[in-house]
Amino acid sequence: MKKIFPIILLISLLALSRHSLSLMAAENEPQGQIFKEFTYNQENIRCALSTNRDQDGTLRPNNYPEMTPFYLMIDDLEQAIAAEFIVEYWGGHIGTSDQKVKFNGHDFIPLPTIQHTPTNPQCYFRNILGASVPVPLAHLKTGENLMQFSLGPQTCYSFNWAWYFLYSVTMRVYYDASKPHPEGELISPKSGDVIGELPTLSAKAASPNGKISEVIFLGYYDDFDWKGTGEFRQWHFQYQLGAIKQYLGRVIRPPYQATWNNRFVPDQTAPMKIRALITDETGMKYLTPVVENINMVRKDRSVKMYHSKDVPENFGVRIGQRKSCTIHLPDELSNAKSARLALSTWSGATEDGARHEIGFNGIKLSDNFGVFHGYSYKMLNIPLNLLKSGSNEIYIYSEFEGHALEINWPGPVLLIEY
Repeated sequence: MKKIFPIILLISLLALSRHSLSLMAAENEPQGQIFKEFTYNQENIRCALSTNRDQDGTLRPNNYPEMTPFYLMIDDLEQAIAAEFIVEYWGGHIGTSDQKVKFNGHDFIPLPTIQHTPTNPQCYFRNILGASVPVPLAHLKTGENLMQFSLGPQTCYSFNWAWYFLYSVTMRVYYDASKPHPEGELISPKSGDVIGELPTLSAKAASPNGKISEVIFLGYYDDFDWKGTGEFRQWHFQYQLGAIKQYLGRVIRPPYQATWNNRFVPDQTAPMKIRALITDETGMKYLTPVVENINMVRKDRSVKMYHSKDVPENFGVRIGQRKSCTIHLPDELSNAKSARLALSTWSGATEDGARHEIGFNGIKLSDNFGVFHGYSYKMLNIPLNLLKSGSNEIYIYSEFEGHALEINWPGPVLLIEY
């Protein structure tokens, strides 16, 4: 019996890890309880096809050809049961296909991409901050791990320049329950609770490894897609250079309480879920069990979210181009108190001051409202007199001769407070 038990335990742990990772893929949520994260953010990881050619046949500049070696340090695989690779990346020139990675010479693993596009996902601009894919433990080793990235050609809107880059990557390694780790639980809210404006979130946390360095509260609910995957109902957060952002709240010392600023979080049609991520001073992390069936009810106001049903492929403009999408407002607007347009852009500013413009129903809202050659997430105020029942147009226009102003999938979202 003593010989059989370890085998049964190993099979159970492997089944748990597969189940956890499949749940993560289904719900786009972090799964498992005990883990460390190992991040590479020394420089952007750039990847271009070495066969890219200009119209005259000359090779495009390929200073970062595919399969360039990068190295990720992983210093602890003892008692590891599973791993996943978390990416922060720009999808690259429109149409760039087959973004993938391999570790230590093993088989390629496709990078995560956007969901729910009407047509080929490669034909939409995308900026993903925190989606992940499982990695077999057999692909990894303790110490330096060779990472090599590759890609395919542009499959739509091609100008023979397939390339993309990653701002940062993180390997999350899960461990079995015998690994010393922080522990804790969400204290408030509890299952079945009703929360209102600016709710207080609280947790208890301790670790045998030493001090608790932070507690982050995470929520599963409907909101603007901060991660950039195309999901509106998910565990909402971003990764930026290996650190979690866009959380409900964060505290670094006891008592572990935070106030969630939910002013422009839309009304929820389904119950929410909340959990806490606890990190100790050794970097070991623990995800508390999920508290479900939490409802948000506002007494004196309402926030509704509307998103576009006709976001176009290749939603980018330069040199006199103008493109648009629409958002339909079915509601009476006389009680509207304020409105914001939430959106994700890439290269939403110019380097010489030329126009990179966004407007609403024919009126300019902002110019150069993003970051040149970088991503930006904006909440733009919309004057109430521009809103109208029925179809509302969001347009972009540019006079810049350099990089296009790009609107990332899933497109702009309108949040109206009533």
